[in-house]
Amino acid sequence: LAGAREALPAYMLPSVVVGVDEWPRTSSGKIDRRRLPAASLASSACGGSVVGPRSASESAAREAIAGVLRLGAESVSVEASFFELGGNSLRAVLLSRALCAALGREVAVAEVLQRPTAAGLASSVGDGGFGVLLPPLARRVEASALVGVAHAVSWNQSQLLTVHAAEPSSAAYNIPMPRWLPGAGLPSRALRLALLEVARRHAVLRTTYEVCLDGGFAQRVHASLPSSGVLVEARARSDAEASGLAAVDASSGFVLLDARGGALRATLVRVVGDGGAHARQLLLLNVHHVAFDGGSTSVLLGELDALCAALGAGASASDAGLAAPSLQYVDYALWQRESLAPVLEPQRAYWRASLREGALPVLELPLDHA
Repeated sequence: LAGAREALPAYMLPSVVVGVDEWPRTSSGKIDRRRLPAASLASSACGGSVVGPRSASESAAREAIAGVLRLGAESVSVEASFFELGGNSLRAVLLSRALCAALGREVAVAEVLQRPTAAGLASSVGDGGFGVLLPPLARRVEASALVGVAHAVSWNQSQLLTVHAAEPSSAAYNIPMPRWLPGAGLPSRALRLALLEVARRHAVLRTTYEVCLDGGFAQRVHASLPSSGVLVEARARSDAEASGLAAVDASSGFVLLDARGGALRATLVRVVGDGGAHARQLLLLNVHHVAFDGGSTSVLLGELDALCAALGAGASASDAGLAAPSLQYVDYALWQRESLAPVLEPQRAYWRASLREGALPVLELPLDHA
C-alpha cells in the first residue's frame, strides 16, 4: 500500500488488497465482478504478521478495535491501522466509545485518527493522551422523575439544536429508513403498538426540546410519543409513487422546539393494486439526528421487528423478549455535563482570555454596496 498512500488521499485507501493473476472477463470483455475472489483480511496483501499485545492497555485497545470491526482479536495486530482493517469515520466514533468503556478515560475521535493502531492508542494512556479519568456511566434520573421535567441536553444535542434553530426546515440531519414490508404487510394496529412500545422503552424518542432563558436548550420527556410520531397512513397507486412519498418524507424537516413536535416520524404507505387490494406496504421511518445516530439503527429496527412479530401473532409486547434498557439518553447527557466539565474548562478559560486581549482584529475589505 506504500504506492497507494503516496498517490491517494487517506479516505480512498483500500482496506484490503487481493492479488489477481488474471482478470475474469464477461463475454463482452468487461471485468466479471461476480467471479472475483472474495476480499478478506486473510487474503489481504497488507495483512502481514500479527503482533500480539505487550501490555494490558494494548490488549484492551486491541479488543476494542476487534469488537467494533467484528473481528477475532487474535487476528488483529497491535501495529495494524484501524482504518486499513476496515474502519471508517462512523466506526471511529464507535471505537472512541468502546475505548472509553474499556479504559475508563475520555478518548476523543481525534485520538483515534492520529493514532489508529492499538499500540498507538495504548501509548496515549501513558503520556496522558486519553485525558481525565471518567466516573462510570450510571443512571442519573429515576424513571419516576424522568417525565415532565426540563433536563439538560448533551453538548452534541446543543450543537444540533443551534443549527436547527437557525434553519428549522432543513433536512440535513434527518436519518430516513424506508422499509418495504413483506406481502400485504403487518396490520397497522400492531405496527402502531410496536412504535409506541419502542418509544416507551427509549425516552429520547418521546422527547421535545425548548429554548432556555439563558439561550441554551433543555429536553423534556413526555409520557407517550408526541402525536407527530404516531403512525400516519397514506396510499399510493404504484411503487414509484410510494418511492416519491419516501423522497418527500426524507427531505422534510422536523419540528423540534415545540411541545407538539418530536424527533420521530412514521408513515405507512399502502400501495393499492388492481381492484383496490393492498398489494404492498412501505414503512417510512425517519428520526432526527438529535435523538439518533448510525449506531442506533440496528437497535431500533431490531426491536421493532421483534415487537411486530409478537404483536402481529396476537401476543403482547412482553413476549418479544426484550430486556429493559439500563440507561436513558438523559442519563448520558447529565453524565457528560458532569464528567467532562474538567476537560472543557481549561479550553473555555483559554478562549475567554484570548478574546479579552485587546480589540479583536477587523478584516477591512472594500465594499461596493452598503
